[in-house]
Amino acid sequence: MILVELRRELHDLRWGSIGYGLGLAIYVLIMIFFFPTVRDNAAVYQNMLDAYPKALREIFGIEDMTTLPGFIGAEVLSLIWPIVVAVFAITAAAGFVAGEIERGTVDLWLSVPVRRWRLLTGKFLGLALALGVVVLATIFGLVVGTPLVGESLSVTGLCALAVILYVFALAVAGIATLLSSLLSERGKAGGLAGLLILLSYLAWVVAGLSKRWDWLRFVSIFSAFDPRPALADGALNMLHITVLLAVTLATMFAALLVFERRDMV
Repeated sequence: MILVELRRELHDLRWGSIGYGLGLAIYVLIMIFFFPTVRDNAAVYQNMLDAYPKALREIFGIEDMTTLPGFIGAEVLSLIWPIVVAVFAITAAAGFVAGEIERGTVDLWLSVPVRRWRLLTGKFLGLALALGVVVLATIFGLVVGTPLVGESLSVTGLCALAVILYVFALAVAGIATLLSSLLSERGKAGGLAGLLILLSYLAWVVAGLSKRWDWLRFVSIFSAFDPRPALADGALNMLHITVLLAVTLATMFAALLVFERRDMV
């Protein structure tokens, strides 16, 4: 039954994953084509960056925009990519349970003689595969565009980037799945998930700007999201990977537990 739900979810998300993936790949290509302008005027751009506070440069990943990994990290990976993927993941996951309740189809869905956790697991795995498509499309954009501007990226860096992007997307999807299991309206589940991700991002920003609020980084998933060094050096911080996977597993376990015990009437 897990495979049935997985195929159903993949079918429902097929155009969404293609659309989001294609959109991100095109955006990556556009940014890559703009990079030679920055590269050819490296001294000017570096002087502009030096005018910003160091903490601000570190937060937004703009410490070195004169290299392709640094430029892509700042223009795509640090903010735009997480926002776009969070919208896709939250929109899809928020409808897993809350959407069925809102549409009045939950009784039909649960009439299948299998445990509830299998149904929800199938949906999540379908979304996980769809998110994989979006991540691969992003990597594809980098692979295609990089040689066109006379640059190169290592296979190790691209693989490391794919890993950190994917586990971040799964963590966001896990959070949204838990809220979908708790609430009965897709809009509320999605809105609250979006708010939590936004607050997590703001906590990360504030933690980077003030030592007094440094503790906030421990409550933000963005503290574990470091795509730029992954792309530049192929460096994976295994603690960060573990944290994001732990968030995914913890939220999914909680979602399955809530869904199993919840009264749908």
